[in-house]
Amino acid sequence: MSVTQSGFPRTVATAVVPGGPIGNIAVPGIRAGDQLLSVVSVTSALVRTDRFANASIPAGSEGRIAMATVDTTGAWLVITWLKAQ
Repeated sequence: MSVTQSGFPRTVATAVVPGGPIGNIAVPGIRAGDQLLSVVSVTSALVRTDRFANASIPAGSEGRIAMATVDTTGAWLVITWLKAQ
């Protein structure tokens, strides 16, 4: 699921996607040039963990982020980003 909000100086988008192993995670609508604002994992027990420091948008990527050093399998990721101009 992806939601886009306008009215800010730049468009802000949010997606909720299933987590996965270390590496690439599919995120519909995100692409290189966009800027991450927040990456949070949420477990089925509703435990929230900030994962921003482990996430990046790889150069030349379309529809994915890279998660370094953290396996988020079994959790959901709530990702918010600024769309490129």
